[in-house]
Amino acid sequence: MKEEQLIFIVSQPRSGSTYLQSLLSNNNFVNTSSEHWSLLHFASLVKPSLVKGGYDAAVANDAFSDYLQKNPNLPIQEKKKEFLLSIYEPLAENYTYVIDKTPRYYEILDEILQLFPKSRILILLRDPVSVLKSIIRTWHIDSLKMLKYYERDILLAPTLIESFIKSHSDNKNVCVVQYEELVNNPQDELQTLMQWLNIPFAPEMLEIANNSKVKGKYGDPFQNPEHHKSLSKQEAKSFQIPTELVDFTNAYDQFFKHEKTAPNSLENANGILKRFLELPAVPAMATDNRVFGKYNEKLEQKYMAHTNEIKSSMTYKLGHFLLYPFKLLKNKF
Repeated sequence: MKEEQLIFIVSQPRSGSTYLQSLLSNNNFVNTSSEHWSLLHFASLVKPSLVKGGYDAAVANDAFSDYLQKNPNLPIQEKKKEFLLSIYEPLAENYTYVIDKTPRYYEILDEILQLFPKSRILILLRDPVSVLKSIIRTWHIDSLKMLKYYERDILLAPTLIESFIKSHSDNKNVCVVQYEELVNNPQDELQTLMQWLNIPFAPEMLEIANNSKVKGKYGDPFQNPEHHKSLSKQEAKSFQIPTELVDFTNAYDQFFKHEKTAPNSLENANGILKRFLELPAVPAMATDNRVFGKYNEKLEQKYMAHTNEIKSSMTYKLGHFLLYPFKLLKNKF
């Protein structure tokens, strides 16, 4: 497939990106899948500084850079592009465009444009305070510690996205959409986007209820409820934001209204914002079991079944019998 066929939708999480993806792909010209994070999965190829691993990633990157310096004729950029395009290939058959909707591509916006300069990048903007409130309500965040997992989404993303828009304001392949305008006037906004893509607009494109292309494990939890435990729009709307997070939201709102400096900078933060920044990082999958509950349940069931199988085996019983006297001696001494 050609890089010209790629459309990247980038935003903060909880900015309406699944809704936009549904509108754009609700036709016979555009294909997509829910959220597969392909480029972040290969972050070491796209942006090495994002790599985190049990091994020393910095040393690994330095070693590979040394290898490339010793082999200057290796077309590494072309090889990266060829490999990554092959991942999108299955979605491109019989379609003009392929959408990769991954909000957290805000981490690699410049790298995407360097790698695929002929691709199209669609930036979806939403009021950062509304994004913050949606994150809190959607995932039932009840403390600053729990919110810490989304630190980059709420503090770093707006700055990176704004910087990218300013740097590429003259690029015709970069388009900016405002979430609030999209929701209030979807037909006009979609017509404009279809013109940008040279795709004929039809009113039925707005009827997205049966657009199954966006269904999958990741993406909007309200549109993919089978993969998310105990999440509903009604629960999100009725969720009472704790006082600590109300204070944080107010400080966050004031910061973005009045401060023109990088919001992730400790020296520019104070009070509850600074306390939030100083909290230790929260590991993935440890934020809220309501989000990953089914996944964890299946994993635990599989683990328990495997454990029970081992315990019921003759080898385990024999080993337990032989070791029993030694356990008694250990307890005695």
